[in-house]
Amino acid sequence: MSTTITPRDETTIQARQKVGRRALIATGGLAALAVGIGEAPLAVNWGRRQLADELANLEGVGLDTASAAVDATYQAVNIIVMPIAQALTEISADSLDGLIFAMEQARNLPGVSSGTKQELDAMVQIMTAWKGNVALFPSTVQALDAVPRDAGKRYLDDLKTKQKAEAQKV
Repeated sequence: MSTTITPRDETTIQARQKVGRRALIATGGLAALAVGIGEAPLAVNWGRRQLADELANLEGVGLDTASAAVDATYQAVNIIVMPIAQALTEISADSLDGLIFAMEQARNLPGVSSGTKQELDAMVQIMTAWKGNVALFPSTVQALDAVPRDAGKRYLDDLKTKQKAEAQKV
């Protein structure tokens, strides 16, 4: 018994081979997709870990260090800068003229050392420079008061909270 392959049989064999290859490729694609879907949570967790690590240490400065610096600045502004600035709003050009006159008179008193005269001259220069800007003091202090000075502190606290939340999701 001899097996002769007819052209029709040959076409059928080629069709089956193409279907077999396509089925193999489709199965491989589905397997790769399944692996990808199965590994997606790991990739998401890895991404969260990277974000948490980056948030904890931006540009080489840790959140705790940045928060301490912001807190120190906040305290300095509230305790030192604002009281001095508010006191300066009470100074008028006339009062500066009086201070300048008093310092010039004190400079000419007998027995005043040359070092004290230099210090009085420096104070006169400062007062003279302030005199040009004394009208700006109240509006400048008002603008400083309008700025939410605790914004940096709140921002870093929120960032730290987000960093901790991201770290806990991993």
